Amino acid sequence: ISQAYRLSDHVISLVDGKIIDSSLENLFDGMIGDDNGSQTAKISDRISIAVVSDIRGPAHVCIPPEDILLSFGPIDSSARNSFKGIVKKIRIDRQTVKIYTDIDHGIALISLITRKSFDSMKLSVGSDIYVIFKTTSVNVF
Repeated sequence: ISQAYRLSDHVISLVDGKIIDSSLENLFDGMIGDDNGSQTAKISDRISIAVVSDIRGPAHVCIPPEDILLSFGPIDSSARNSFKGIVKKIRIDRQTVKIYTDIDHGIALISLITRKSFDSMKLSVGSDIYVIFKTTSVNVF
């Protein structure tokens, strides 16, 4: 998939035979429900993501890599999704860097940051990191 994005001008993603307007990175199957008055997508036994959606029950959940912020600690913000993880892989392109973070023993999130941000953060494989994203960044379909 990464090579398709690098080599093409436009990539169309299909899920269950439908065109979606999202990358297929950070794509999870989830169960949409209510949790204390908030909508969540349960993607594993221990991980639930805050979402905004009219869908209830089984759904696909996608978080665009460019919408994920990285921090060395929790931050006080309007973003309702914050997970502590560990950097498992780093892929450096010319001006961008993809950071692969394991947030729960096999649940991985890919974030996309600039090369300048990567250099200033001095991230490496094994670094503890928080991945943070807004509820409105989560695509549900």
